[in-house]
Amino acid sequence: MRVAARAAGPLPAVLGGPGPAGAPPPLLPSPGMTARRIKRLTLWAIPVLGAGVFALDLATPRGVIGSAFYLVPLLLSAWAARRSLPLVLAAVFSGLMILARHWAPTGTVNSGLADCNDAIGLTTLWVVAVLLARHHRTVERMNTLARAVEQSPVSILITSRDGLIEHVNPKFTTVTGYSPEEVIGCKPSILKSGELSPADYEHLWATITAGHEWQGTFHNRKKNGELYWEAASISPIFNETGAITHFVALKEDITERKRVADALHESEERYRLLVEMSPDAIFIQCEGHFTYVNPAGLRLFGASEAGQILHRPVLELIHPRYREVVAARMTQLQQQGHAAPLLAEQYLRLDGSAVDVEVAAIPFRVNGRSGAQVIVRDITDKKRLEAQFLRLQRMESLGTLASGIAHDLNNVLTPLMLSVDVLRHSVHDPEGQRLVEVLASNVRRGASLVKQVLTFGRGIQGERVPVALAGIVRGVEQIIHESFPKSITLGLRTVPDLWTVTGDATQLQQVLLNLCVNARDAMPRGGALSIQLDNAVLDEGYVRLHLQAHPGPYVVMRVVDTGSGIPEEIRDRIFEPFFTTKEPGKGTGLGLSTSLGIVQSHGGFIDCYSEPGKGSTFSVYLPAHTSAVAAEAVALEQTGLPRGHNELVLVVDDEEAIRKLAQRALERYGYRVLLAANGAEAVSLYAAHREEIALVLTDMAMPIMDGPATIVALKAMNPAVRIVGSSGMAGPGGLPEAAEAGVKQFIPKPYTAEALLHGLAKALQPTDAA
Repeated sequence: MRVAARAAGPLPAVLGGPGPAGAPPPLLPSPGMTARRIKRLTLWAIPVLGAGVFALDLATPRGVIGSAFYLVPLLLSAWAARRSLPLVLAAVFSGLMILARHWAPTGTVNSGLADCNDAIGLTTLWVVAVLLARHHRTVERMNTLARAVEQSPVSILITSRDGLIEHVNPKFTTVTGYSPEEVIGCKPSILKSGELSPADYEHLWATITAGHEWQGTFHNRKKNGELYWEAASISPIFNETGAITHFVALKEDITERKRVADALHESEERYRLLVEMSPDAIFIQCEGHFTYVNPAGLRLFGASEAGQILHRPVLELIHPRYREVVAARMTQLQQQGHAAPLLAEQYLRLDGSAVDVEVAAIPFRVNGRSGAQVIVRDITDKKRLEAQFLRLQRMESLGTLASGIAHDLNNVLTPLMLSVDVLRHSVHDPEGQRLVEVLASNVRRGASLVKQVLTFGRGIQGERVPVALAGIVRGVEQIIHESFPKSITLGLRTVPDLWTVTGDATQLQQVLLNLCVNARDAMPRGGALSIQLDNAVLDEGYVRLHLQAHPGPYVVMRVVDTGSGIPEEIRDRIFEPFFTTKEPGKGTGLGLSTSLGIVQSHGGFIDCYSEPGKGSTFSVYLPAHTSAVAAEAVALEQTGLPRGHNELVLVVDDEEAIRKLAQRALERYGYRVLLAANGAEAVSLYAAHREEIALVLTDMAMPIMDGPATIVALKAMNPAVRIVGSSGMAGPGGLPEAAEAGVKQFIPKPYTAEALLHGLAKALQPTDAA
C-alpha cells in the first residue's frame, strides 16, 4: 500500500493535490480549491449584483423591479459567508430600495400597489435575512457540538432507547480498539469482562430508564482481550415532549490512575499494618499535641482507648525532669527539619507512674502543619537487666575487696586467738579469767564475721552431695520453734516427690536460717512466716528476665513473711555487704550477702518480691539434681504438662514482662489469651468477651483497681466466673482478701510455665469452684 501511494503521488498533484515541495502548480484544481475560489468570486459578485439591481431600480419606473431581485445576492451571501452578512445586506438593500422608491421615475403601476409591493418586498427581505442568520447560528452550534464530540478526550457512546449503539467518537475507538462499523447496532455489553454482577447492571438500567443519571466504574475488556478500568456517567436524552429517545455515556479510561491509587493504597496499608503491629510505641504530634497513637503506644501510656491520649499536649506525659529537653528538641525539629537522634527519657503513664523509654523523632507534615513522628521503645526490662548486671559487677568487686580485707583480718585474729590460749593458762585469778573469756568470745565473734565475709567474697565450696531440702527445712523448723517469738506462726508446705539438689547441707541451712531471721526481724509485733518448697522448670521466657537463670529444672525454696516489707528505693541494695536497715549493733549487713554468695556458688539465684506494709517473699532457686533418673523425670514432667483446649484466658497484671511471659506460655500450650494492665481494663474486656472467657488470672496488687476490687467486680458480673489469684506475697493459707472474695486457687510469683499451667488446669476442672 505504501509503494502504491508513492507511485500515485504525482497524480493528485496534477489534479489539484498539494504535490511535493517545489512542484509546478496543478493543471486541474481540486474540488476543495474550486469551492473556495467560487466563494471568493461570489463575495465579489454580491456587491456588484446589488449595485446592478439598484441601478436597474433607478432606471426603471417604480414598482417594476421589486424586492425579489435583491433576494438573489442575499441568498448568495448565506452560502458564501455564513456569518452576519445576510443581516448586513438586508439593511443595505432596504436602504437602496427606499432610495430607489424616491429616485426612480414614476411608472405605470398604481402608486398604492407600488407601496404595497415595496412593503411586502422589505418584509420578505428581512424575513429571509433573519432565517438565514438563525440557520447559520444553528449550523455553527451543531458543527461545534459535533467537533466537541469527535475531539473529546473521553469516550462518548450514544445508544437508542433500546440500548443499541448508534454513535461512538474516535476516543472510543482509541481506548477499546473497536471501530464504529464494528459496534454500531450492537449493545455496550460487548465490552463486558464478567466482573460486574448482573444485579449491578440491573440497577444501572433501572436508574437511566427512570430518567436519572448513573455514575460508576466498569472493569471492561478491550477488543484485544486486555482489561481496563473506566469511570462512566450515563444519562438519558429527552425529546420535546419529555420522552427518552437515546442514552449518552461519557467514559474515561482510569486504568493508570487506578493502578497508581491501588499502589498508593497498598503502600498506605503496609505502613498502617507496620505501625499498628509494631511492638514499639509510635505516635504523631502536631504543634505539640497528640494526633495519632498506635496500640503499643496506648499500652505504653496505660490507656484503654485513643481518646484518652489524642489532642493532649505531649509535654503533659513527659516526666518533669525531661520536659525542658523535650520542648527544646521539638522546637529544633520544627526549625531545622532533621531527625532527632535516639535519646533516653522518661514518660508518664496515665496513672502517674514513670516508664523508661528510648525516643527517636522524625519531622512530619500533618495537614500542612509541622509535626513529628515519634518512635518510643519501652526499656524498663532492659534497664532492669542492666541494673542486675551492674549489681552483679558491684557485688563481684565488693566480694574481691571483702576477701582481701578478711584475709588481712585473719592474719590479725590468728595471733590474738593464740594469745588467748596462752593467757588462759597463765592467768589464775577469777577477774583475769573473766577478762580472758571476754577476749576469747570477741575473738571468736570476729573470726565468725571474717568467715561470713569470705563466704560472701569467694563462696565456700564445701562438700557437694545430693541434698534433700525437706530435711534442711525440718532442722530449721526446730530452731524456729525454740528461738522465735510465739507471736510468729510458722507454716510449711512442700510438694510430693520434691527433687534433690547437689550442694552443701550446712551452707544451705545457713541460707534458710538467714532468710528466716530477716523475716522475724521484719515482724516485731508478730505475723505469719511460711517456708515453701516446689519443683519448677524454667523456660526461655522466664530466663530472659533473669540474668543468672538458665533453662532447666530447679527446686524453689520460698520464705514468705507478713512483715513491714522493703521500700522500693533500697530494694536493689539489700544484697550489698554491710548494708542494713537495722539499728547499730543489731545487724552486720552480711546475712543476705552471705546467703547470695552461697546460692550463687551452688549455681542458683535469689529473687525478692516485696511491698511496703504487706511483707516480703524471698525465692531461692537451686538447680535440681541432674542424674539420669532425675533428667528423665524432668523430661516426662515437661512433656506431660497440662494443655488447654482453646480456652480464652484473661491475664491481668500491671507488669508488662509478666503479661508477655504468661501469654507466651499459655498460647504455646493451647490457650487463647487476652491481656489487661489493670483491673479497670480487665472489667471492660470481661464485659465485652464474657461468653468466651473461661478463666481470669489476676495479680492482687495493681494500680487503678487492685486484685480484690477486680475480683468483686467480676463476681458481680458473673458469680460463676473462675478466677486464679497471683501474687508475690502468697503467705500461708493464701491471700485473705482474695479468699474472702471467693478465690481458692493461687499461683505464687515469680511463677514458671509449669506452675502456671498446673494452676490453670486445676482451676478449670469441672468440680473446682473458681
